Order: sequence, then C-alpha cells, then structure tokens
Amino acid sequence: MEKIMALAVWAEWLLLILGIIFFPGIFFCVSIALFDEWIDRKFYAALQDRIGPLHTGFKGALQPLADFLKLLSNEDIEPKAADKWGMRIVAVLGLVLPLFALLFIPIINTRGLISFEGDILLLSFITTIVALVIFLAGWFSANRLAMPGTMRAASQLLSYEIPILLGMFAVCLRTESLSLAGVVDWQLQHYRPVIFSLPMFLFFLIFMLSTQAELERSPFDIPTAETEIVGGWEVEYSGKKLAFFRLGADLQMIFGAGLATALFLGGPVGVEMWIPSFADWLATGQTLATDGLLWVAVIRIAYYAGMFAIKTTLLVLILSTMRALMARLRIEQFLEFSWKWVIPISLGLVIVTFFWVPWLDGVLWNRWENLFPAGAI
Repeated sequence: MEKIMALAVWAEWLLLILGIIFFPGIFFCVSIALFDEWIDRKFYAALQDRIGPLHTGFKGALQPLADFLKLLSNEDIEPKAADKWGMRIVAVLGLVLPLFALLFIPIINTRGLISFEGDILLLSFITTIVALVIFLAGWFSANRLAMPGTMRAASQLLSYEIPILLGMFAVCLRTESLSLAGVVDWQLQHYRPVIFSLPMFLFFLIFMLSTQAELERSPFDIPTAETEIVGGWEVEYSGKKLAFFRLGADLQMIFGAGLATALFLGGPVGVEMWIPSFADWLATGQTLATDGLLWVAVIRIAYYAGMFAIKTTLLVLILSTMRALMARLRIEQFLEFSWKWVIPISLGLVIVTFFWVPWLDGVLWNRWENLFPAGAI
C-alpha cells in the first residue's frame, strides 16, 4: 500500500512537471504568444490597409517564430563600457518572469498550475519587478541614447502600474478573494463575469489602457521611439538577448490579456456561467459518452483551453485597435493624463466599490435574476 501511495505521489509530481513544461505551461504559452503576435500584426496591417506577414507558413503564421529564430542566430554584440553580465541577466529575466507569471493564470481549469490564497499579491509584485528589469536593462547598457528611454520607461511604467494594481484590488474587494482561482469561482457561482458588476466595466477599460502602456505599444511607445531615441532602452541589445526581450514582450501581452480575462471575464469559463447543468457536468466529469473518463478529461481541457485562447485573442485585438488608431503622445502629456485622470478615477472607483457597490449591485442583480433566472436554463 505504501508503494502505491509513493507511486501516486511521484506520478502527481511528474504530471505537474510535464504540465509546466508542455501543456498548459511553457510550450503552450510560447505557442499562443507567437500566434497572437501574428494575429496582432495581421490585424494591425489590415487596419492600415496593408497585408502584413504573408509568406512564412499559412498566411505568414510562422513569421513570429522565424523572427525569433533569426534573432537567436544573429551576432550578440556587447559594448565595452556596458555591464555584460548585467545585460545577460536582465535579458533572461525579461523572458523568465512573464513565463513564471503565466503559470498562475487559469487556462485549463478555474485555477492555474500554481494557485494559492494570495497569489494576486505575488502577481502584483512580479509586474513591478518587470518594470525594474526594463529600467536596469537600459542602465546596464551604458548608452547615452538608452538613458532617456530608460527614464521614460521608469516614469511610464510607474504611472500606469498604479491603476493596474488598483483594478486588481477592486476585483479582490468585489469577489472577497485574494486568489485568481477564487475570483474565477466567484464569477462561476454568481453566473456572471465581474465586468457586469458596477463599476467594473470602467475598471476593465482602465486596465486595458494601462496594459497597453505597460507593453510600451503605440500610443505609449515613448520609451522605445525609434524616430526620437533610436530604440530607447533596448538600443544596445542584439542577438539572443534581443530575442529574449521580444519573446518576453509577446508573453507579457498574453499575460496582460490572460490576467484581464481571469479578473473581469471569467477566465476560461464559458457558457457554463449561464448554464448550471453544463457547469455541473464539467465539475463532476459525468457525460453520456461511452468512451470512458479519459475522453471527458480531454474534452474538458480542450474546452477550457479554447475559451482561454478565444478570450485572450479578442483582448489582443482590442490592444491592436488601440495601437492602430492612436498617435504617439509626448511624455509629459502621457504622465499628466495618468496622474491627473487615470489614477484619481481609479481611486474613486475603489472607494465606490468598497462602500456602495455591494448594496446597489445586489439590488440590481436580484431584480435581473428574478426576470431571467440562470437556473432555469
């Protein structure tokens, strides 16, 4: 009996390691990041009446992978005055930190591969560390053109990190949970995404705007403006280090979209949010199929992964639309907009969420449920 228990423990650890490496871990996250980069580039090109990637793979779908492999094969040049080991370490951190953060995002279940009460606090710390890594990347390069981009990046990331943290805090207040699994479970139990709770739709808009700023994408690409400061803080990075930063940026985009999905849109939860009988089937694994529980598990995992991919891709399209339709702001306009408008509005919404929303939202939603009871479906 003890040997069977030991084998079960080893099998559980083996499944966890395989999950971290392959699915829904590193391999899956990198694959969907490259896929969504292709979607982003094609949609961005379509909005500008261009074609975008075309020849590498089907409709250019393999172009992001080809670009990554090309950068890996390029010469890795390090300036004499630069801190070489510092540049190498921050390049690795720029890739590892988003990958680690994605392990907390619910993808094939209502909880991530790593899940515990308080994991939202750890995720907020990781996002802050990413901002520090970008600052150190410019500092270690010891380039006069990189320093303006470094200071711009530090100011920008600090200004828009605060609204993201306030949005996460407001969702925690609304759902009374400090874990992403608890937030997703709350949405499933209440038969609605958090975005339908007052005033979470405004927080969702602020979260997406701030995510665009954290990704340094137009109109917030001030730290890496090629026409002004020749690439900003990453001007001295090439070869493998630049490849790590570019792939890390794609992973950050997926992390931002995945975090918004978990906080506001129910995570990988789909139609079962409104159809309790389907939710019970997913929870218990019962089905009319006669092929056994293995097929049930495969269908369940594929369903959740598909819902996650659909939701994150839709959010990436929103970010792409912002990138195509808005012109670059000056740094003082950008910071003024954050400190005068975005942060005060976010603070006000947190206060409203804490004192007023539980009562008002409960009254309005009770009336909605009386008209359209979810359990009747």
